[in-house]
Amino acid sequence: AVVVGLPLGILCHRVDKFRAGVLNVLNIIQTIPSIALFGLLIAPLGWVATHVPGAAALGIRGIGTAPAFLALFLYSL
Repeated sequence: AVVVGLPLGILCHRVDKFRAGVLNVLNIIQTIPSIALFGLLIAPLGWVATHVPGAAALGIRGIGTAPAFLALFLYSL
C-alpha cells in the first residue's frame, strides 16, 4: 500500500483537482464496514475470475484470499 499510497499522496499534494476526487473515494471506502466491503467485492472479483484469462489460475475469485487482500489494501490507503 505504501508503493501506491506515497505517489498518490504526492500527486494529491501537487494537483488540487485530483486531491478532491481521491480523498472522496478514500473517505467512502473508509466508512464501509469490512463485512460489507467483502460482500461488495464478491461480484466484481467473481466476474474477473470468469472473464479474464488466467485470473482464476492466479487465485482471483469472489471468495477467498483475493477479496481479503484487496479489502486490506484499500483500508490501508
